[in-house]
Amino acid sequence: MIDINLLPVRNVLTQKEKKLRSHLIIIAGIVGAVLSVVFVTLFITNQYLFVKRNSLKTKKADLQATFAANSSTIINLGIVRDKLTGIKLVNGRQVDMPEIISKLLNLISIGTEVKTLQVEESGKVDIVASSPKIEQFTELISNLKAKPDDKDKFANIIMNGLREDRNRSLAYSLNMVYRKTK
Repeated sequence: MIDINLLPVRNVLTQKEKKLRSHLIIIAGIVGAVLSVVFVTLFITNQYLFVKRNSLKTKKADLQATFAANSSTIINLGIVRDKLTGIKLVNGRQVDMPEIISKLLNLISIGTEVKTLQVEESGKVDIVASSPKIEQFTELISNLKAKPDDKDKFANIIMNGLREDRNRSLAYSLNMVYRKTK
């Protein structure tokens, strides 16, 4: 005889299998929760960094605009500074002609006749004069030689000519440069 069971076979799980299945469901739930927390944390961090990045971009753009505005001012200040330096150099080279003439005439002895006196803005001085005595000429030359403590001095003294004229006076021509130190 053949025994045929037409009823479906029920899948009867054992107690161990039920316990194992419930543990797997709990573990899957925990893993899912942890992954959800990690995902939410990453999403919030990403949003925070995105907002911070946009804020920094805005600050960078503002700083670049400020720098661009200030750089033209800095360039203009540099141009002004360069011009002031140039003016100071020019003013430093300019000489006071009346001061040079006064100093030179104070060094010349009485009796010396100054025929021509030329003073240039650069400080170059040309003098043509005659002295009745050689002592007056030597006194002028020694007076023109600067002493180390002189602040203002005549330098590069060159004698272009020295001769005796009709009146038996000593005629001479001198070139020099007046230097004013600060």
